[in-house]
Amino acid sequence: IDTDRFKPKNSKKSYGGSSEPEMFDHVLIDANQFLHTTLRTAYNRRSKLSIGSPSNAEQQQLDDDIIQHTLLLFLKEINRITTTTAVPRKSLVIALDGSPGAAKLEMQRKRRSSIYKKAESQERQIQLLRDRGWRDNDFG
Repeated sequence: IDTDRFKPKNSKKSYGGSSEPEMFDHVLIDANQFLHTTLRTAYNRRSKLSIGSPSNAEQQQLDDDIIQHTLLLFLKEINRITTTTAVPRKSLVIALDGSPGAAKLEMQRKRRSSIYKKAESQERQIQLLRDRGWRDNDFG
């Protein structure tokens, strides 16, 4: 394998050295983490803005705002990477995985439900012991 073809053409910077961006012919970005982070940020922003139970029209507007804010944050992050870290000369590829499979989502729901039920059961047991006279420092 010719590893030289994967090295940047303007190799002025050594890794860990200058903060100048490097130029590459092709930059490939796995954008799943960026999308997840920007969606979470946009959703948290929406949660702070929404008070009470919105009407259907207000809910639709909030959802549209989440989408717009997510795209704005996502594009800002891609722009930051391609201007400060790795500047593409010929092409930029942004890759995203599809949605998770229904089986995986169901497995996650069951796992979370099981954890929640276990925590509830433990809390009931602790409360029963408290009712029988145990103190918090007895639980060690």
